[in-house]
Formats: sequence, C-alpha cells, structure tokens
Amino acid sequence: MKHISLVAIFTSLLSFYSTHAAGPVECFKEAYKQTSISNKGLAIQLCAGAATIAPVSCYKEAYKQVAISNSSLAIQLCIGATSNEPVECFKEAYRLVAISNAADAIRLCAPQKTQQCAK
Repeated sequence: MKHISLVAIFTSLLSFYSTHAAGPVECFKEAYKQTSISNKGLAIQLCAGAATIAPVSCYKEAYKQVAISNSSLAIQLCIGATSNEPVECFKEAYRLVAISNAADAIRLCAPQKTQQCAK
C-alpha cells in the first residue's frame, strides 16, 4: 500500500481551492470597489462562480449604455459573462424594432448558465 503524505494532499487541496476561489473573489472585489454597485448582495450575484473579472467589465460597459442605466438590469445582462459580448448583443438587439424594451434584449443576450449534474 502506498502512503501519500498529508503535506502533499494539503498542498494539492490548497492549490485547487485558491485557484477556484480567486476568480469570484477578485471579481467581487472589483465589482464592489470599482463600480456603482454599492450593495454587497448584488456584487455577489454578479460574481458568483466567475472565473475572471469579465462580469465586472461587462457590467461597467452595460451601465454606460443609456438603456441599461438600471444596475439590476446591467447585472442580469452580465452574470456569467466571459467578455463584453452580451453588451454588444444588447446594443444590436435593442435597435431592432421587434425588441423594444431592455428586459427583452437582456433575455436574448445574457449568457445562459448550464445545469451540471453531479456524478
């Protein structure tokens, strides 16, 4: 029987958790300190599960848009974003006659979270 040192296991777990926690934590810090988001709950909503600070970048860009001046709508658009593509999609969709309100354009353009089944 092979024995694995506790140090090796601890180091491996620490590396795993620090890598996976850095994205959401960095995103939250950026959202809470560098944007108009003054509510920690909204910053958490924006950054939960984020791998990078891309949702914050998306939010900042979305908040600049006249049609998305409501921070809650900008957050809805950018949750799960990996780039500013949702904002570009929103700008294009909002120009369409058939999509005349921000909520419909957000539903069309916001990244969709996929459900993952536990194995």
